[in-house]
Amino acid sequence: MQIKSGNLNEYLKLAQEVSSANEHTPPYGMDFIQRLDKIFHRELFEEDFDLNLIAAPLAVNAYWLFLGGVRGALSGHPAGVFPIIRTAIESAYYCFLISKNAALGDVWLNRQSGDVGKKKCRSAFGQANADVQKMLSSDHPVMAAFIGEQYEWLIDWGAHPNPNSILIHLDVAGAGFNHVDGGLNFAGLYEAGTNEISDSLLTCSGGAIVIIFLIAASLKDHPLASKNNALIADLMENWLMIEHELSLELLTKINA
Repeated sequence: MQIKSGNLNEYLKLAQEVSSANEHTPPYGMDFIQRLDKIFHRELFEEDFDLNLIAAPLAVNAYWLFLGGVRGALSGHPAGVFPIIRTAIESAYYCFLISKNAALGDVWLNRQSGDVGKKKCRSAFGQANADVQKMLSSDHPVMAAFIGEQYEWLIDWGAHPNPNSILIHLDVAGAGFNHVDGGLNFAGLYEAGTNEISDSLLTCSGGAIVIIFLIAASLKDHPLASKNNALIADLMENWLMIEHELSLELLTKINA
Protein backbone atom coordinates (compact mmCIF):
# COMPACT_ATOMS: atom_id res chain seq x y z
CA MET A 1 0.00 0.00 0.00
CA GLN A 2 1.27 3.44 -0.90
CA ILE A 3 0.41 6.68 0.87
CA LYS A 4 -0.08 9.66 -1.41
CA SER A 5 -0.37 13.03 0.24
CA GLY A 6 0.03 16.63 -0.77
CA ASN A 7 3.19 18.38 0.41
CA LEU A 8 3.54 21.40 2.68
CA ASN A 9 3.39 24.03 -0.04
CA GLU A 10 0.27 22.46 -1.54
CA TYR A 11 -1.32 22.32 1.91
CA LEU A 12 -0.59 25.99 2.63
CA LYS A 13 -1.91 27.06 -0.77
CA LEU A 14 -5.14 25.09 -0.46
CA ALA A 15 -5.69 26.18 3.15
CA GLN A 16 -5.33 29.82 2.11
CA GLU A 17 -7.81 29.32 -0.74
CA VAL A 18 -10.35 27.80 1.65
CA SER A 19 -9.79 30.63 4.14
CA SER A 20 -10.32 33.24 1.42
CA ALA A 21 -13.53 31.56 0.27
CA ASN A 22 -14.84 31.42 3.85
CA GLU A 23 -13.98 35.07 4.34
CA HIS A 24 -16.00 35.94 1.23
CA THR A 25 -18.95 33.74 2.24
CA PRO A 26 -18.86 33.06 6.00
CA PRO A 27 -19.91 29.50 6.91
CA TYR A 28 -22.84 28.63 9.16
CA GLY A 29 -21.90 29.29 12.77
CA MET A 30 -19.50 32.15 12.05
CA ASP A 31 -22.00 34.78 13.24
CA PHE A 32 -22.05 33.07 16.61
CA ILE A 33 -18.24 33.02 16.71
CA GLN A 34 -18.22 36.77 16.06
CA ARG A 35 -20.73 37.30 18.87
CA LEU A 36 -18.58 35.30 21.30
CA ASP A 37 -15.48 37.27 20.33
CA LYS A 38 -17.28 40.53 21.13
CA ILE A 39 -18.28 39.13 24.53
CA PHE A 40 -14.66 38.35 25.36
CA HIS A 41 -13.79 42.00 24.86
CA ARG A 42 -16.94 43.76 26.05
CA GLU A 43 -17.55 41.69 29.17
CA LEU A 44 -14.01 40.66 30.16
CA PHE A 45 -11.00 42.37 28.60
CA GLU A 46 -12.37 45.91 28.45
CA GLU A 47 -13.35 45.84 32.13
CA ASP A 48 -11.04 45.96 35.15
CA PHE A 49 -9.18 42.67 34.68
CA ASP A 50 -8.49 41.89 38.33
CA LEU A 51 -6.46 38.67 38.09
CA ASN A 52 -3.09 37.87 39.62
CA LEU A 53 -0.06 37.95 37.37
CA ILE A 54 0.02 34.18 36.96
CA ALA A 55 -3.66 33.54 36.22
CA ALA A 56 -4.00 36.50 33.82
CA PRO A 57 -1.68 35.25 31.03
CA LEU A 58 -3.37 31.84 31.22
CA ALA A 59 -6.71 33.57 30.56
CA VAL A 60 -5.31 35.48 27.58
CA ASN A 61 -3.63 32.33 26.27
CA ALA A 62 -6.98 30.53 26.34
CA TYR A 63 -8.50 33.31 24.24
CA TRP A 64 -5.69 33.32 21.68
CA LEU A 65 -5.89 29.56 21.33
CA PHE A 66 -9.62 29.95 20.67
CA LEU A 67 -8.70 32.34 17.85
CA GLY A 68 -6.20 29.78 16.55
CA GLY A 69 -8.91 27.13 16.54
CA VAL A 70 -11.19 29.40 14.52
CA ARG A 71 -8.37 30.08 12.07
CA GLY A 72 -7.84 26.34 11.64
CA ALA A 73 -11.54 25.73 11.12
CA LEU A 74 -11.80 28.43 8.47
CA SER A 75 -8.78 27.00 6.65
CA GLY A 76 -10.68 23.72 6.21
CA HIS A 77 -8.57 21.65 8.60
CA PRO A 78 -10.99 20.33 11.27
CA ALA A 79 -8.61 17.68 12.61
CA GLY A 80 -6.29 20.44 13.78
CA VAL A 81 -8.99 22.28 15.71
CA PHE A 82 -9.71 19.83 18.53
CA PRO A 83 -6.22 19.72 20.12
CA ILE A 84 -6.06 23.52 20.07
CA ILE A 85 -9.44 24.03 21.72
CA ARG A 86 -8.67 21.35 24.31
CA THR A 87 -5.49 23.22 25.27
CA ALA A 88 -7.45 26.48 25.33
CA ILE A 89 -9.92 25.03 27.81
CA GLU A 90 -7.13 23.55 29.92
CA SER A 91 -5.46 26.96 30.03
CA ALA A 92 -8.76 28.36 31.34
CA TYR A 93 -8.89 25.51 33.88
CA TYR A 94 -5.46 26.49 35.19
CA CYS A 95 -6.49 30.14 35.32
CA PHE A 96 -9.59 29.29 37.35
CA LEU A 97 -7.79 26.93 39.76
CA ILE A 98 -4.95 29.38 40.40
CA SER A 99 -7.43 32.22 40.97
CA LYS A 100 -8.99 30.14 43.76
CA ASN A 101 -5.67 28.98 45.25
CA ALA A 102 -2.72 31.31 44.67
CA ALA A 103 -0.25 28.67 45.89
CA LEU A 104 -0.98 26.69 42.73
CA GLY A 105 0.55 29.53 40.75
CA ASP A 106 3.95 28.81 42.26
CA VAL A 107 3.50 25.11 41.55
CA TRP A 108 2.77 25.92 37.90
CA LEU A 109 5.70 28.33 37.59
CA ASN A 110 8.10 25.75 39.01
CA ARG A 111 7.04 22.99 36.63
CA GLN A 112 10.26 23.22 34.61
CA SER A 113 12.54 23.45 37.67
CA GLY A 114 13.25 19.71 37.63
CA ASP A 115 11.68 16.33 38.21
CA VAL A 116 10.26 17.33 41.60
CA GLY A 117 8.62 20.45 40.20
CA LYS A 118 7.18 18.52 37.28
CA LYS A 119 5.77 15.86 39.60
CA LYS A 120 4.15 18.47 41.85
CA CYS A 121 2.59 20.22 38.86
CA ARG A 122 1.21 16.99 37.47
CA SER A 123 -0.24 16.17 40.89
CA ALA A 124 -1.82 19.62 41.23
CA PHE A 125 -3.26 19.94 37.72
CA GLY A 126 -3.50 16.37 36.45
CA GLN A 127 -7.19 16.15 37.33
CA ALA A 128 -8.03 19.72 36.37
CA ASN A 129 -11.03 18.72 34.27
CA ALA A 130 -12.65 16.79 37.13
CA ASP A 131 -11.55 19.34 39.75
CA VAL A 132 -13.14 22.27 37.93
CA GLN A 133 -16.41 20.43 37.40
CA LYS A 134 -16.52 19.44 41.07
CA MET A 135 -15.89 23.01 42.22
CA LEU A 136 -18.72 24.30 40.01
CA SER A 137 -21.21 21.47 40.54
CA SER A 138 -22.97 23.03 43.53
CA ASP A 139 -23.56 26.60 42.34
CA HIS A 140 -23.36 25.99 38.58
CA PRO A 141 -24.49 22.42 37.87
CA VAL A 142 -25.60 23.15 34.30
CA MET A 143 -22.30 24.78 33.40
CA ALA A 144 -20.34 22.02 35.14
CA ALA A 145 -22.16 19.46 32.98
CA PHE A 146 -21.63 21.57 29.84
CA ILE A 147 -17.89 21.79 30.56
CA GLY A 148 -17.68 18.03 30.99
CA GLU A 149 -19.56 17.41 27.76
CA GLN A 150 -17.39 19.83 25.80
CA TYR A 151 -14.18 18.27 27.09
CA GLU A 152 -15.33 14.75 26.25
CA TRP A 153 -16.44 15.97 22.81
CA LEU A 154 -12.91 17.23 22.20
CA ILE A 155 -11.28 14.00 23.37
CA ASP A 156 -13.61 11.79 21.31
CA TRP A 157 -13.36 13.74 18.07
CA GLY A 158 -9.77 14.81 17.77
CA ALA A 159 -7.89 15.95 20.88
CA HIS A 160 -6.78 12.32 21.24
CA PRO A 161 -6.12 9.97 18.29
CA ASN A 162 -9.26 7.96 19.00
CA PRO A 163 -11.01 5.98 16.21
CA ASN A 164 -13.77 8.58 15.77
CA SER A 165 -11.25 11.34 15.20
CA ILE A 166 -9.26 9.42 12.57
CA LEU A 167 -11.73 7.25 10.70
CA ILE A 168 -14.23 10.06 10.12
CA HIS A 169 -11.76 11.58 7.62
CA LEU A 170 -11.00 8.29 5.88
CA ASP A 171 -12.34 6.73 2.68
CA VAL A 172 -11.10 3.25 1.90
CA ALA A 173 -11.17 1.95 -1.68
CA GLY A 174 -11.68 -1.80 -2.03
CA ALA A 175 -11.57 -2.44 1.70
CA GLY A 176 -12.26 -5.71 3.45
CA PHE A 177 -12.54 -6.10 7.20
CA ASN A 178 -8.82 -6.65 7.78
CA HIS A 179 -7.18 -5.48 4.59
CA VAL A 180 -7.18 -2.83 1.86
CA ASP A 181 -7.05 -3.88 -1.78
CA GLY A 182 -7.25 -0.37 -3.14
CA GLY A 183 -6.01 2.68 -1.28
CA LEU A 184 -6.62 5.15 1.49
CA ASN A 185 -8.08 8.59 0.94
CA PHE A 186 -7.60 10.75 4.02
CA ALA A 187 -9.37 14.10 3.89
CA GLY A 188 -6.92 16.54 5.46
CA LEU A 189 -8.59 19.70 4.16
CA TYR A 190 -12.25 20.34 3.37
CA GLU A 191 -13.72 22.78 0.87
CA ALA A 192 -15.43 25.98 1.92
CA GLY A 193 -19.12 25.56 2.66
CA THR A 194 -18.86 21.97 3.88
CA ASN A 195 -20.45 20.70 7.08
CA GLU A 196 -17.03 19.81 8.47
CA ILE A 197 -16.08 23.49 8.67
CA SER A 198 -19.30 24.42 10.46
CA ASP A 199 -18.79 21.47 12.82
CA SER A 200 -15.30 22.78 13.57
CA LEU A 201 -16.69 26.22 14.34
CA LEU A 202 -19.23 24.58 16.64
CA THR A 203 -16.31 23.03 18.52
CA CYS A 204 -14.67 26.45 18.78
CA SER A 205 -17.84 28.14 20.00
CA GLY A 206 -18.45 25.48 22.65
CA GLY A 207 -14.90 25.97 23.88
CA ALA A 208 -15.34 29.74 23.88
CA ILE A 209 -18.41 29.53 26.13
CA VAL A 210 -16.45 27.42 28.61
CA ILE A 211 -13.51 29.83 28.52
CA ILE A 212 -15.68 32.94 28.91
CA PHE A 213 -17.38 31.47 31.95
CA LEU A 214 -14.16 30.25 33.58
CA ILE A 215 -12.42 33.59 33.12
CA ALA A 216 -15.45 35.35 34.60
CA ALA A 217 -15.49 32.87 37.49
CA SER A 218 -11.80 33.62 38.07
CA LEU A 219 -12.60 37.31 38.59
CA LYS A 220 -14.11 38.62 41.80
CA ASP A 221 -17.92 38.85 41.70
CA HIS A 222 -18.13 38.99 37.90
CA PRO A 223 -21.79 39.00 36.80
CA LEU A 224 -21.25 36.35 34.12
CA ALA A 225 -20.34 33.92 36.89
CA SER A 226 -23.45 34.63 38.93
CA LYS A 227 -26.02 31.89 39.35
CA ASN A 228 -28.31 31.46 36.34
CA ASN A 229 -26.74 34.33 34.40
CA ALA A 230 -29.05 35.08 31.46
CA LEU A 231 -26.28 35.74 28.93
CA ILE A 232 -24.43 32.49 29.68
CA ALA A 233 -27.72 30.57 29.52
CA ASP A 234 -28.51 32.18 26.16
CA LEU A 235 -25.07 31.27 24.79
CA MET A 236 -25.50 27.63 25.75
CA GLU A 237 -29.00 27.59 24.24
CA ASN A 238 -27.65 29.06 21.00
CA TRP A 239 -24.89 26.46 20.90
CA LEU A 240 -27.41 23.64 21.29
CA MET A 241 -29.57 25.13 18.54
CA ILE A 242 -26.63 25.24 16.10
CA GLU A 243 -25.67 21.69 17.02
CA HIS A 244 -29.26 20.58 16.34
CA GLU A 245 -29.35 22.35 12.97
CA LEU A 246 -26.07 20.78 11.88
CA SER A 247 -27.26 17.33 12.97
CA LEU A 248 -30.46 17.73 10.94
CA GLU A 249 -28.49 18.85 7.89
CA LEU A 250 -26.20 15.84 8.18
CA LEU A 251 -29.14 13.45 8.47
CA THR A 252 -30.73 15.04 5.40
CA LYS A 253 -27.55 14.45 3.37
CA ILE A 254 -27.23 10.86 4.59
CA ASN A 255 -30.84 10.07 3.64
CA ALA A 256 -30.72 11.85 0.28
